[in-house]
Amino acid sequence: MIKKLLISLIGKFGYYLQKENHVLKGSWLQQLEIGTIIDIGANRGQFAKEINTILPKASIYSFEPIPYVYQDLKKNLKGLNAQVYNYAVGEKKGTIEINVSNTDESSSLLDMADLHKETYNGSSYIDKQQVQMDTLDSLMSDCNVAGNIFLKIDVQGYEKNVLAGAGETLPKTSVILVESIFNPLYKDQWVFDDLLNFLTKNDFVFHGFAEQSLSPKTQVPMFADSIFIHKSKLHLLYT
Repeated sequence: MIKKLLISLIGKFGYYLQKENHVLKGSWLQQLEIGTIIDIGANRGQFAKEINTILPKASIYSFEPIPYVYQDLKKNLKGLNAQVYNYAVGEKKGTIEINVSNTDESSSLLDMADLHKETYNGSSYIDKQQVQMDTLDSLMSDCNVAGNIFLKIDVQGYEKNVLAGAGETLPKTSVILVESIFNPLYKDQWVFDDLLNFLTKNDFVFHGFAEQSLSPKTQVPMFADSIFIHKSKLHLLYT
């Protein structure tokens, strides 16, 4: 959580911390010929900047619901082949209230579970804001999306709602990178097993973790960035 706070503070000045993500830097992503990157829960553009160095020819679509964070996102991605949207992505169209945390990376459309408050001091909610929400399918319907989508989801517990509105997008997706919780940090959120079951039914295969975060108190794994690859693309990676 200290690292997230540093990322938040530095991002306000137009900079970002580059995470060394050796899994994503492997040649396998280039072999998939990714044409489109969808970044849901973009924050200040940290992931978008990183993935742009790995897949510089891909078009990026970034979604961030909190207005003041979105303004930083827009500035930080200026000059990239990126479209940015001040939207929450979910299961329906309309307005919804988002809980704004002391550290904005902990902000969520869901209520915070006690485990989160006990584990990450200083991440309590300090405000509520009304934001616009739409489904991923609707938001992408007017975009000229190239094939082989890389879908990144980092939405603080709202994963199942994002996926509920992505029925038309998932079959066009080659890779999913999704933050996965092992013990709920937000109320009514899916844990890793729920994501695994849903994505397996939709023809994705779990391929490990890109990054894992440990409890600052006990060092037990708390959550990880999980990689899922569509079955139809596996032959490109193993031949």
